Amino acid sequence: SATFAGGVGVSENIITGGAVEVQSTTQSTGSSTGALKVSGGLGVGANGNFAGKLVVEDDTQATSVSSASLATSGGMYVTKDAMVGGDMEVTGAVSALYGLTVQHGATISGSSSFSDTADSSSSTTGALTVSGGLGVAKKVNVGDKFAVADNTVATSATSASATFAGGVGVSENIITGG
Repeated sequence: SATFAGGVGVSENIITGGAVEVQSTTQSTGSSTGALKVSGGLGVGANGNFAGKLVVEDDTQATSVSSASLATSGGMYVTKDAMVGGDMEVTGAVSALYGLTVQHGATISGSSSFSDTADSSSSTTGALTVSGGLGVAKKVNVGDKFAVADNTVATSATSASATFAGGVGVSENIITGG
């Protein structure tokens, strides 16, 4: 073993059969500061563990798995919250185990299903509740009762609890209360 009171400069490779320990506690505030600075790339053949933050300074916009600031060939597990500052594209399925909150609009281009079987007894209960209006461009099929809570008295064909632009077909009885 050798001990040096000053620095050591090596112009070729350093190969060691044991561990390399850097005892400096200098914090890193960028890619050119810290206890260990590497001017070129870094290849690691096994696990890497970081006690502090991992910051990637590269700002490459993600357009594919091979063109991004951070890419992984395996899965990723995050114990705490994750934040995405731009758009997020998912090419596989998304599973939200404990709820999903969308702050702005969502566009879903495929069919969607809800497996919750909660029954509805008002406009604020059931497997799916909508705080605003609901616009539907095509047919609506209801598997059980259809109830309208609004009690507007009909004064014309366009002023009532339920209005229809076309005719109404009924296969069974109609009972009116007024």
